Amino acid sequence: MSMPWLMTALSLRDIKMNNYYHPEKKETEIFIANTRQLDIPKKFRHLKTIRLGRQAYCINGSKLSPTYMLPMFVGKSDYNELNRIWQDKIDSKRRDR
Repeated sequence: MSMPWLMTALSLRDIKMNNYYHPEKKETEIFIANTRQLDIPKKFRHLKTIRLGRQAYCINGSKLSPTYMLPMFVGKSDYNELNRIWQDKIDSKRRDR
């Protein structure tokens, strides 16, 4: 199953400056994106701090149905590993061209 959310690999500094507000986000977390998957994607399950929230919001702040999308968060302690996973995927796509 493909990733239903868009996110480019950013440095932790950029994430801190551009991280979207989400009411369920804890101080030690980063809001990654909304996902249509109702479970943690397999490639991220080994991350100790990744979790899904209960209520996703669209870009204008309206609530989305929880059966359609859920917010995904990761602890700042797992950010480097998450970024490595994304970078590997980007590198793989570039090699396949």
